[in-house]
Amino acid sequence: MSGLDALRFALCSLRNNWFRSLLTVLGFATGIAAVLTVLALGEAGETRVEAEIAKLGVNKVWIRQSGRSVPLTSNDANRLYAATGAPACASAYTIVPLQHNGHSAAVQVVGFDEQMFDVHTLKLISGREILKREFQEGSLVCLIDGTLADAFRVEQAGSRIFVSNRRFVVAGVVETMAGQFGASGAGLLIMPLNTFLATYQSEISEIILSVQSGQNAGIVARQALEALPASGDYRADTLEKEIDAAREVVRIFVMVLMAVACVCVYTGGVGVMNVMLLTVRERRQEIGMIKAIGGMKQQICLLFLLEAAVIAMLGGLLGALLGVCMTKLFGSLIGIDGRVSELQILLLLVVSAIVGVGFGILPAAQAARLEPVEALRSE
Repeated sequence: MSGLDALRFALCSLRNNWFRSLLTVLGFATGIAAVLTVLALGEAGETRVEAEIAKLGVNKVWIRQSGRSVPLTSNDANRLYAATGAPACASAYTIVPLQHNGHSAAVQVVGFDEQMFDVHTLKLISGREILKREFQEGSLVCLIDGTLADAFRVEQAGSRIFVSNRRFVVAGVVETMAGQFGASGAGLLIMPLNTFLATYQSEISEIILSVQSGQNAGIVARQALEALPASGDYRADTLEKEIDAAREVVRIFVMVLMAVACVCVYTGGVGVMNVMLLTVRERRQEIGMIKAIGGMKQQICLLFLLEAAVIAMLGGLLGALLGVCMTKLFGSLIGIDGRVSELQILLLLVVSAIVGVGFGILPAAQAARLEPVEALRSE
């Protein structure tokens, strides 16, 4: 009996017991679909997390005073830029109560120098940016984010707004970047650093460096500290540890889901083996007849291995189809655009065949060990 004959026998057997075979295929397909869905959505989820982390300033280094130290200055920002090659922006911030159009709330007020747009990514919704001349002169102009504009009903650029008893002109409205600047719930107001220092009689809080492509945040932080005066006591903060921790949480979560999906595949494999054992019991006379006319143990084994592999492959194909549908469905429900690649489908089909053959070994070996006389006597 050739391999083609064995495959023909296997297909005939599946057709004769089509309903039972269909249920077995469905059980196996469910596990394959679960694996494919976890792979696709897990990959898309990691990409989504990376994008959300980037909003927190993943490419930033914060230089701050540590305890009582020599205050930072704008000249220090220039020195750090020269030493590291990373654009540096001096800043100061506070939270103040703000009243406008009959509304009041605590608002995050931030002062930046003219390097602000080199360090931070701000997208204008309306109006204009703060001009370099306004940074240098300490003009009473500001930018507000979308959250503050909505909260205080600032409908357009050019509006006047009172901050700490000083009247500012709203030069423009930018997209909300609360995660990056740590703004309060009421929103964010940005003004020139010189204006901020004159208004609140304060010192520079920190210098923020923007790590460029090809640079390492840890190396930039070390270079920045080395470039500052030795008489001062400063520290450099990055989000590397926090980002690595967030990525690890996502990986663990995906691995847990993958483990559950693999259990589903294992359960489907056990179902294939159970059905094949039942098939061997039902076809004992057929096995005895094949052996009686000269069929060898290897041929009997091949016959049942092929049948198990066909069930698994059909389950893999159906599972791939279900996986694509589940990825689109669950992705739309949780807001993640998961995509199934051809490579993932191909790998799962190969895994399906391997699992089918693996769980078909025991039934095939049992069929091959049957003696012709005992097999023909069975009813």
